Amino acid sequence: MARSPAVALAEGEVAASGARSRGADRLYKGAPRLTVGYQSDGPMTDGGFVEQEYEFGAEMWLPGERGAARRESEASQRVALAELDLARLALAGQLRSAFWDLAEAEFLLAIERQALSREVETRLAVERLVAARELPANDLELASAALAARQRAAAALAAEADGRAAALAQLTGIPRSSG
Repeated sequence: MARSPAVALAEGEVAASGARSRGADRLYKGAPRLTVGYQSDGPMTDGGFVEQEYEFGAEMWLPGERGAARRESEASQRVALAELDLARLALAGQLRSAFWDLAEAEFLLAIERQALSREVETRLAVERLVAARELPANDLELASAALAARQRAAAALAAEADGRAAALAQLTGIPRSSG
């Protein structure tokens, strides 16, 4: 879950709506401010003018504004939690699809490897029969072509399985185990 940007974004929205909710529970609308000012004569005059100002200010809630802020933050919290659930479910769906895509690719690769093994045996048998002059020489060429086609198909399926394993590893952060 930590690797998913959609889940991280939804968790951030939940945290932000929680912060807005805490802000709506405060006595003041914003943060209190303290302002200090000091002014005196210029460096060339000495008239005795000195002025000091101290100000403390806090923005107050307008009537009904605090309740509206609470309701808005509660609604945004519910929306953010729903988005988080949706992001987690979407990620679970992506993981499930990536896992089953990999399982399918590995299953098809295993079947193709079995067919390749049989094709190798067939080519060896044809080679023996051609050497014994029981089959014409072009049958050996046909068997070699069929073997090459099987090897290309097995290589393509192996590349597909590697691609699907990489997609799963990108989602989970767990590298594919060799084997």
